[in-house]
Amino acid sequence: MFKEIISLALAAMLTLPCALTSADPGAESAVFAGTKAVAVLESTCLQTAIDYEADTVCNVAGLSRLPALTYVCEAFDKGLISEDASVVVGDTAAGIGGPTAFISAGEKIQAAALVKAAVMITAGDATYALAETAAGSATLAEKAIADILTELNIGSGDFSLQTGKPSMTAKEVCALMARLARSPTYCKYSNLTFDEITHENGSKTELANPNKLIKGLEGCYAGSTGSSNEAGYCGAFAVTRGETSYVVAVLGAKNSGERFEAARDAANTAFSAYETIAAAKQGDVVASGIAVNGGMKRKVDAVSTKAVVLLVKKGGSWEVTTELPANIPAPVRKGDLIGYAVYSSNEGAQVRVALAAAEDVAEAGWGQLISVIMRMWVHG
Repeated sequence: MFKEIISLALAAMLTLPCALTSADPGAESAVFAGTKAVAVLESTCLQTAIDYEADTVCNVAGLSRLPALTYVCEAFDKGLISEDASVVVGDTAAGIGGPTAFISAGEKIQAAALVKAAVMITAGDATYALAETAAGSATLAEKAIADILTELNIGSGDFSLQTGKPSMTAKEVCALMARLARSPTYCKYSNLTFDEITHENGSKTELANPNKLIKGLEGCYAGSTGSSNEAGYCGAFAVTRGETSYVVAVLGAKNSGERFEAARDAANTAFSAYETIAAAKQGDVVASGIAVNGGMKRKVDAVSTKAVVLLVKKGGSWEVTTELPANIPAPVRKGDLIGYAVYSSNEGAQVRVALAAAEDVAEAGWGQLISVIMRMWVHG
């Protein structure tokens, strides 16, 4: 019964990349008043460094393509589709509006060209064609993308492969960008400034990356942008300096320049105020010697199921606490969830991570129990 209860609790917790709480938001309202929302999150465990209306659902313009783009880039990373594959463009893909690669229905084009356009300019037609090809159908692609959104705990607004996810919060955009920034395929094309793709008929489409922060912000190595009359100017960016990595989202800026200025100010403020601590690696022993009842071994260690990076104000301190049972019943299998650890900074940032059994502990039969008792009696 104990295992069933704790497994249910921990399964709910693990739907988040890491459980998180917000750091002190400071005086962002004065700095970012020209935007609808701004967020800066630490990229591993998604702790909040900057929060200006970051939980407000906004129209995100072309960033609505990010969920599908995440699926597409990961499909390339996993080998579900290769860059030298030929993609036949369908009618629906060719008709997608917004930023476009100018592909035509029935056109056969190399997947490398499509992913370049999808990443560099968030081309909706290229993204749709690739998602449909990688999954085998639009329906299957939508299911796979819905799974990604569930994993990231992104729930605001509707989603379809054709329209994307038009409404999200700044924190949700950051969660998508954090995942995208871990994709080698996305990073390969996201920092290109100018390029082009060649169509089946020999014509070319020039691609100009609208992300000015690639050259205008120290450490910015990836990002996507979008704009519309309703949404204003939006952007999501990944920035690394030293051992600290952030993702930045700006929604609803009045113009392109203010979008980039807000992102630059937000990133620089976060880097100047905070540092990150690599508190645990996946597989690190966090707690030792949890008693096992009725097992071939008397104790088992608890290890971290995820890497933990904690956001701490510069000069601040942090601590870790654990919640573990006094004992657990055998049998225990390596990887069984047995508790959790909470890493906390003195400013209130918090990361919660599940702890798992480090090894198998078989259940002992009567004869084995008697043998264990005898050894304990003889050797203490």
